[in-house]
Amino acid sequence: MLPVFSTILETIRGWSVATPEKEALVFLSSNGQTQRLTYAGLFQKIQKLATTFRQLPLYSRIGLTARHGPKFLIESLAIMSAGHCLVPINGQLPSLQRDEMAERAGIHAFRHAGKNILTMCPGKAIDLASDEEFRAMGPAYLRFTSGSTGQRKGVLLSHRTIMERTAAANARLNITPADRVLCLLPMVDHFVVSVLLYLRYGATILLVENEADAPFVAKKENATVIYGAPNQYRRFTQPLPHIRLAVSSTQGLSISIANDFLTSTGKPLTQALGIIEAGLLTLNEIHATSDPLLAGVPMPDYVITINKQGGRDGEILVQGPGLLDAYVSPWRSRASLLTEHGFPTGDHGWIDTAGCLHVVGREKNRIQLDGITIFCEEIEAIINQHPDVQESLVFQDQTELVAQVVAPGSLQEPKALFQWISDKLTFIQSPIHVDLVEALPHTPTGKLARPRMVRSTDR
Repeated sequence: MLPVFSTILETIRGWSVATPEKEALVFLSSNGQTQRLTYAGLFQKIQKLATTFRQLPLYSRIGLTARHGPKFLIESLAIMSAGHCLVPINGQLPSLQRDEMAERAGIHAFRHAGKNILTMCPGKAIDLASDEEFRAMGPAYLRFTSGSTGQRKGVLLSHRTIMERTAAANARLNITPADRVLCLLPMVDHFVVSVLLYLRYGATILLVENEADAPFVAKKENATVIYGAPNQYRRFTQPLPHIRLAVSSTQGLSISIANDFLTSTGKPLTQALGIIEAGLLTLNEIHATSDPLLAGVPMPDYVITINKQGGRDGEILVQGPGLLDAYVSPWRSRASLLTEHGFPTGDHGWIDTAGCLHVVGREKNRIQLDGITIFCEEIEAIINQHPDVQESLVFQDQTELVAQVVAPGSLQEPKALFQWISDKLTFIQSPIHVDLVEALPHTPTGKLARPRMVRSTDR
């Protein structure tokens, strides 16, 4: 065990001294070449590159675009090591969205990792006191939400918050130096309670450039943990004897994906609920086999409260360590965001008698039809119980409720699927149209890309 450090970078340095030859990263590129990087090698590369960024004033905000892989990891950690705030920007986004994020973050410099170019930007204050409040927080990481349910929000995390959040998550993930974690979600969008957590606790991170290579790497590199989105687990069709934990995140599981993974690999999928503003809130390892669709039990350090407005469910609020330090553009500090019962997540759900959280849906995906409240995710969860359904998307088109469903096994007999859906849903919940599609749109973070909702109180 290492001493307690105050930042992830200090912890990496600690591992580089204690276990210099231990692998920190294994990366399989699309051309079949494998790159291996030890903790000593990783720390050396971070320190060497950090000199590039030390020319800038402390706590500069540096935007970074880089491909998923070693370069993104090294560049990100070098920015943070130099005392600056990392602003990862997904290069797959349209240029207008990237420019908007850079503008709202008030970045001082832009790093194009693929070209090793650091471009200076005019920058601008993002708090209400010429960045004094921003700098006082010890800022480390500023990431924008996926925007799947509305405008992207800029979420600011300090070094202290990152340490609190990773410790709270590992109380249940139990990552140790013995773990080899296959991380399938893009690092540009999933970095804190994933990549930084694994490095903090001395694990080896396994990455693939081509997602199709994931099963091969999992077997060849003796992966013990997998972290990915539901659809990414469809590629695993062989036993995985070394896996102790397979975490499914970003969106709700379907029963077909959960069952297929269990049958093929002999391991259950463990659903997790995490949000960028609060970290990893729940983990369903207790009921992963018996009821894989549950969000799971709250993490030990968190208190979850349901703000009911009548009925069984209500908005989910959370109290605990690692909550965001602020929103940016517009600036809202943590203190201004918290209520009596903590941070309002915007998710709605309820807690059963066993203490498990059931997520109903997002506030922005709530529809009023004939005076009755309906959540799109709640209908999708029911549709996803069909053994042929891989995923579904429900939305309101004008005054009609529409469902798009990916169910390859029902392509020959769609009427049977439509009848099953009608039997499972009430008249109000039942979509007017159910379209079978080959695939659904997703954001770069792996979430369903939802169309903008059209509000209506009547059909």
